[in-house]
Parts: sequence; C-alpha cells; structure tokens
Amino acid sequence: MKYVTLLCLSVVIFVAGCNNKKTEIENLQQENELLKQQSQEKDSTINSFFDSYNLIEENLAIIKERE
Repeated sequence: MKYVTLLCLSVVIFVAGCNNKKTEIENLQQENELLKQQSQEKDSTINSFFDSYNLIEENLAIIKERE
C-alpha cells in the first residue's frame, strides 16, 4: 500500500511539474515576442533619427553652396 501511495504521489508531482514548465515556457515566449517588438521599435526610431539627420546635413550643404 505504501508503494501505491508513493507512486501516486510521484505521478502527481511529476504532472504538476510539467504543467509549471509549460506555463513558464509560454511566459518566456511572450516575453521574447515583446522584446523583439521593442527592439524593432527602437531600430525604427534610430533609423528615423539618422534619416532626419542626413536630410538636415544635405540641406545645410545646399545652403552653404548658395552662399
């Protein structure tokens, strides 16, 4: 009887551990997706900044030529 109880308890612990791992994996996947999105937004902002900076430099060069 002790062995059956021990076996049942082991199975319950194993199943609970597996469910916890699935939840942890799902949470990590969601966090990963969020970080990817934030990284893309950051890259887009940086690219936009450099585009604006280059445009300003071009305009300043044109102004200097005209002077």
